[in-house]
Amino acid sequence: MAIYNFTGANGDPLPSGLTARNGTFEIQSNHAVATSPEPANPRWVFTLEGTADGSLSAPIFLGADSGSAAGFVLRYNPADGSHIFVNMSLGNDEVRVYTFSSGSYSQIGSGNFDFTQNNSYQPSAVMDGDSVVVSIGGNAAVTVTTTFNQTQTHHGIRLNKLDQYVDSVEFTETSTVEPPAETDSISIDEAPKNNHPYQRGSGGTATASFDVTYTGSPTALQYRLLDASNDSTVVQDWTTFDATPSGGSSTLSITRSPSLTPIHVEVRFSNETGITDLQTNDWYVGDIVLIFGQSLSEDLNTDGAITPLDGYFVYSNGSFSVPSTGVGANAIASAIITAEDCPVFIVNTGVGGTALTQESGQTDYWNRSSGGSLWPDTVNAVNTATSGANDIAFAWWHQGTKDSLEGVTETQYLSALNEFFTRVRGTFSGKGGSTLEIIMATFGRDTRGGATNTSHQAIRDAQINYIVSDDNTYPVNVYTSQNEDGVHATDAAYIELGQQVATQYYVMRGLVSGSIPSIISASTGDSSTEIDVSFSANLLLTDTTYSTEGVHVEDSTGALTVSSFERKDANTATITLGAAPTGTASVWISWGKGDTAQPLTYPRSESISLPNGAGDFSLAAGAFSDYEVSAVALNQPPIANAGQDQSVEAGIEFVLDGTGSQDIDGTIVEWRWTQ
Repeated sequence: MAIYNFTGANGDPLPSGLTARNGTFEIQSNHAVATSPEPANPRWVFTLEGTADGSLSAPIFLGADSGSAAGFVLRYNPADGSHIFVNMSLGNDEVRVYTFSSGSYSQIGSGNFDFTQNNSYQPSAVMDGDSVVVSIGGNAAVTVTTTFNQTQTHHGIRLNKLDQYVDSVEFTETSTVEPPAETDSISIDEAPKNNHPYQRGSGGTATASFDVTYTGSPTALQYRLLDASNDSTVVQDWTTFDATPSGGSSTLSITRSPSLTPIHVEVRFSNETGITDLQTNDWYVGDIVLIFGQSLSEDLNTDGAITPLDGYFVYSNGSFSVPSTGVGANAIASAIITAEDCPVFIVNTGVGGTALTQESGQTDYWNRSSGGSLWPDTVNAVNTATSGANDIAFAWWHQGTKDSLEGVTETQYLSALNEFFTRVRGTFSGKGGSTLEIIMATFGRDTRGGATNTSHQAIRDAQINYIVSDDNTYPVNVYTSQNEDGVHATDAAYIELGQQVATQYYVMRGLVSGSIPSIISASTGDSSTEIDVSFSANLLLTDTTYSTEGVHVEDSTGALTVSSFERKDANTATITLGAAPTGTASVWISWGKGDTAQPLTYPRSESISLPNGAGDFSLAAGAFSDYEVSAVALNQPPIANAGQDQSVEAGIEFVLDGTGSQDIDGTIVEWRWTQ
């Protein structure tokens, strides 16, 4: 037996015993690779000298070109270059056998095999007299009978492209060759699709199960996990999964934590290690995220070009692929990937201009229980993406503009939310079968016209009321986002929105310290024109002055002018009015449509640090944003009373009695006499 490995420094020549017959070769990253320029047929060839009969095997990486052809040269004649060519044909999914003589190929046999780009395969060829048996990974692929060059003793490798390479070459003389029995085989089911996700459960792991079938009599069945990006890096070495196989079938169950490494499973007989099968569909354990609603959700995956992230995939037309657009969704994925090395798979079924409610007057709407396409398309997408498991990490709902434009009332929208999300949670579950968690956008600004302040406020009020009433729904305030056309966000705003969603995801999982600030009380400030608003969380200290847009105060006489809105201390902000209210004042924040498309500075939480340096983000105050939070009775000044008027002559002592003074809504805390 002769074994040739390619360990060495980059640029080293082929090891002694191997001869380049056509083109040139060198060692790179412990592989034998072809070097430029590209030679004429038979392209790049190197050989070893053995015996006429024997077994040749080598792991060969096929590369990315679907038209590439690589494999073995058998019984090579150094005098004229004639040989038998075993071709792993990537574009035709076949193993083809040719004779090569006088510059021409003639096919003498073929067999089917499913090859994929950028994968390594382990072909072997057993030569025995006029018989040549070719196997891939221990599975017989094609057998030919030929006397061509039957006495030649040189055999080797043929590469067709510069991105192909060989890891090692092994030749065994015929006396020790034991070709695999064609009646013995093993097969493992594929993952349902390439880049298939298995949603991690509440414990942080997921279990993937695969059916395994076999023929023959294995002593035990074993498996190992390989890095699917090259099929040569072992993630987990050989482990027995069925110690007493019987009946020709078994089930392999694998429990894994999230990892950015794509996985292929290889299985084999323990007693005949050449009987193997290897998956070709990549799979992962990670988080599946559903995004749905109107165009502001749809645009998360379409607006802005992105640089691909390892472990981030987007669902489309039945499969997951690496996206090239969508800065908002990319920000969500980037935070989760960086924080936990957890792959992210996004299913986005958002459609612009769509309504939630039947009262919107639309033919199709999200809460339509039967017919239409919005809800059925979402069900189908999630079902296909999860291969029927229908469990996801969380859902992001961003909607409301269309219902506002059509004058849907708060009661109508809230009723539709309750009905719709009951249906959503009856169809999809959260991690490990738990109740699905929803992150909901509280309706943003729309400065284009067409709807009223009242109609916008009605939708926000309904959303906030739903969030407050549901323990598994969490808000993200989008009122502060910068708009590019009066309603749709800029790329920068979509990035921040994605960061807000990811931060809320970690807050609701209890993995970071922080929360969205919400108003817990409002009271009179230091003067009659000030209202102090207290928040449930400490505010970001770098922001001291907030936008007055959307801050609305009214008393019995109507709306009051808001002069300023500023941070007062760690968790308090002061609203200053143009004039003191009469009697009781009511306060709203994020009121109506909005006056500007520019980003707004609003109260935010202190910076929240995501795990593993995934970023420091502050959450825009949420639950206060869309409803009346408090009635504020403003402080009335005390009335000074020094007693009855007195007339006295100069120099005569007299007494003033201030006990008649009073403070109708408090206690007098200081007395001061002036002349």
